[in-house]
Amino acid sequence: MTPVAQVGRATRGSDRGRISRVSASPRLTVASDTSEVSDSPGVMPLEISQVRRRIQAAMTTARDRAKQRRQKADEAAQAYEKFLDQLAAPLARQVVNALRAEGYAFTVSTPNRGLRVSLDTGRDDYIELALNSETDQPYVVGRVRRTRGSRTIDEERPIKPDTGPDGVSEEDVLEFLARALEPWLER
Repeated sequence: MTPVAQVGRATRGSDRGRISRVSASPRLTVASDTSEVSDSPGVMPLEISQVRRRIQAAMTTARDRAKQRRQKADEAAQAYEKFLDQLAAPLARQVVNALRAEGYAFTVSTPNRGLRVSLDTGRDDYIELALNSETDQPYVVGRVRRTRGSRTIDEERPIKPDTGPDGVSEEDVLEFLARALEPWLER
């Protein structure tokens, strides 16, 4: 018995409702209940070529987005290096020098493509700037870690929301540092 003959047989009599279409060709046809097809006029099963085209389009879109995201991340990394070298590190050194003149012991360091202003008396007390490239729009993030006894408080926020490293100004960094230093300055 050929597959076409099976189609006719599966839709008659007591077998009604089992398989609506069986095909020997490589086309994929969604099997459905024959009663559903007859109750829903105009509903056509999807063919494999339609499914494949849609999946291939989704793959192409995903690859293009990933490529654009990588390209943005690379551009942001270059802009971040420039931001660190020309703006953030010199400003952080000025802030630390001003704090030392007032009797507060802080140190500036640049570990692993970042910037850290740390309290000399506590190894876990610091303010850190880093690049967050995990999102579609990379941005400079500020992290603050303070310890009070055995309790550690971590905060993280963008220096300037929805702005890449090249859009962050000295005023933005200074404002962030001044607010982040407040808990240590009130002691």
